[in-house]
Amino acid sequence: MMPSAPLTYASPKPYRIAYLLADPGVPFYDSQKGASIHARSLIKAFEQEGCEVDVYVMRRGRARLRGFRVQQVPMSRLTRWFHETALSQGALARLLWRRGGAGARPSAPNRLTALGALLWQRDFWRGVRCEVGGRAPDAVYARHAYMAYGYARLQRAWRTPMALEVNAVLTVEKGLRGEIGFARLTEKIERDAFAASKIVLPVTEELKEQTLRLCDEPRKVIVTPNAVDLDLFRPRELRRPGPDREFVIGCVHSYKIYHGMDVLLEAARRLRAEIPRLRALLVGGGDGLPEVRRRAAEMGLGDCVEFTDTVDHAEVPGLLRRFDVGVAPYHGPFNQYGCPMKLYEYMAAKVPMVVASWGDIPNVLTHGENALLHREGDPQSLADMILRVYRDAALGERLAEKAYEYVQNHTWRARARDILARLKAPNDT
Repeated sequence: MMPSAPLTYASPKPYRIAYLLADPGVPFYDSQKGASIHARSLIKAFEQEGCEVDVYVMRRGRARLRGFRVQQVPMSRLTRWFHETALSQGALARLLWRRGGAGARPSAPNRLTALGALLWQRDFWRGVRCEVGGRAPDAVYARHAYMAYGYARLQRAWRTPMALEVNAVLTVEKGLRGEIGFARLTEKIERDAFAASKIVLPVTEELKEQTLRLCDEPRKVIVTPNAVDLDLFRPRELRRPGPDREFVIGCVHSYKIYHGMDVLLEAARRLRAEIPRLRALLVGGGDGLPEVRRRAAEMGLGDCVEFTDTVDHAEVPGLLRRFDVGVAPYHGPFNQYGCPMKLYEYMAAKVPMVVASWGDIPNVLTHGENALLHREGDPQSLADMILRVYRDAALGERLAEKAYEYVQNHTWRARARDILARLKAPNDT
């Protein structure tokens, strides 16, 4: 009698996701840009959940990080020619562009910019379609982008469920900035992308409201905020404020106009008399950094304000360990629909938070429970709240502990599990 062959079992096939990033403003490997970090963090979480993720991007970036299957979709010669001649500082551009006023740097007319975006989106759609060929993925995850009409076309060609992450509704954002080129076409592309998606994932409540104006299926629009990697951001060592040691006010930002550095500097100036060894640690870089440096020196804060300039995201956890309080003094009308990732990182590091009651922040944090919220644009309100944390160590510890408990359910893996469950669910649920 012949011996029986050993039984073999086929391992289950991994769930295959095509991650589409058709936004030239988000280089995939950028180590400082929040959108790039968001993309890589979620992809890593999908892979930790057993998925196989192929990433298609417009711009890969200069750095290379292991563990990602990334393909930069090439730009066609026509699109490259258009961008180099009509959208750069060449002779044709100078002929076509307008000036904003005497001495102002010329800016490309909105329709030229929109046409350049359409050409690049055409290349992206064709390139991804060619690269994938006949082996359609099990699901698509796409980051919403300007003029990205290829998302809906690819979803319909592949007949696979799509999740669409929305960090801005472009008809609204471009309209508010006066940058919209073809308003009706922009709206049609957004409506098509929302219609083609099985789930639409705005990162804030405000974006959900904006999305619902263009999406006819409210049930599939689900607020999905930013998150944090708890393996990277760990609780800092408990430190009690006191007159014999530095008290560090920390902030992570990129010096955008709405980040409120003017509010923070004025609050720090007012606090110097109350906190003997005050120090402000400003983590990050950006175009606005030189002006903030100059302003700090003018206010006599040069000896107590420390600037790190641009740092890699992997360095941020170590810097948070120096914070006695983490601030986010946002103010103004710009970008109020955003979801600051730094809040989740502060929470994971157990840093007591004093942040502005601005935009979506009150939907994430509760005043007196897991943070102190100050009036936006008000340096005295910010100073008063920081002083409460300085004078009452137990308060700071309690706020940090509650925030840490909250963030346990706001990890990238939790986000990935929820998205996967929704993508795999039957269509009538």
